Amino acid sequence: MKSWQKTFSLARQCRASKCRIPDDCIYSKRYPLFMARAVLQELIESLQKREVFVDRSHTAHRLQTVLTPAQQTVVVHLRRTLLLPLDDLLAVTREFLSPDVSRSGLDRCLRRHGVGNLNALKPREPTVAHKAFKSYEPGLPCTWM
Repeated sequence: MKSWQKTFSLARQCRASKCRIPDDCIYSKRYPLFMARAVLQELIESLQKREVFVDRSHTAHRLQTVLTPAQQTVVVHLRRTLLLPLDDLLAVTREFLSPDVSRSGLDRCLRRHGVGNLNALKPREPTVAHKAFKSYEPGLPCTWM
């Protein structure tokens, strides 16, 4: 069992048991769930408060962006319709929307909205299907007879 699985398992057990470890009885036999585990009371209490035991997103709840949501929508629409590369889109954005936008911030914005890869936005040309092999009758062709 991996360490993160142990943590989630412990969190589920803490949530189900609602037990509390006294300060002097961390390794007591009366508390077999936490026996042989040096677990702090704060950790147990924080795990008992959880509703869902999966990893949460590491993205900040409030993103530090220069562009407003309306400006982000305009940038995404420009990317989808004009299929501009990042540097050209950056020049247009700095000229008409916000002079303070950075290249990396614009790239993160495009990735967040799912238009970061320009090749994925371009229409694909249909590929030519390969022709099947010429069908021959069974056996070797006998041209020397």
